[in-house]
This record gives sequence, C-alpha cells and structure tokens, in this order.
Amino acid sequence: LLDHTRVLRAKIEILSAGKVPSRLASLLSYLAQRFGDERDGGEVVIPIALSRPMLAQLISARPETVIRTLTQWRKAGVVLADDDGFVVAAPERLAEIAAGY
Repeated sequence: LLDHTRVLRAKIEILSAGKVPSRLASLLSYLAQRFGDERDGGEVVIPIALSRPMLAQLISARPETVIRTLTQWRKAGVVLADDDGFVVAAPERLAEIAAGY
C-alpha cells in the first residue's frame, strides 16, 4: 500500500509540474533518481526505453510536443535519447527545467 501511495504521489507531482517541458523534466528526473546509473562525468543513464508516444501519455501531452522538447534538449546537450534509454548529460539543468526555470 505504501509503495502504491508513493507512486501515485510521484505521478501527481509530475503532472502538476506545469508546462510540458517541466512535466517531462520532472518525469525524467524521477526516473533518473529511481533507476538511473551515474557515470564518472556526472551524467546519469536511465536504462528504460520509452517511446515518444509513451512519454507523452505519461505526462498528458501530445507526442509532437515531446519530440520537439527532446530535440531541443538534445541540441542543448541536456538529455540524449537512444534505443536503450536516456542519458541525462546535465542533471542540474534538467532539475532547473523541472522547477520551471
């Protein structure tokens, strides 16, 4: 019951984070915190492969918006996505986005 409550609280926090970039950053931060493996350079690898439509569904957004946001983050060097999951190259920047900055 406690695990279920924790998961529901995390989902509420993610969905109430604000605009799509903040919600997506909150989701990726949560996944990084829960499942991520930190590399020597400070990068965090999230070994969970999620498609863009799956991400969009998790944060109640359109897939096109998620794709656009991830493309901007890839160009800025914040988050990189591949077939095996995600690499959060700038965790501090992702936390700022999640907070709405």
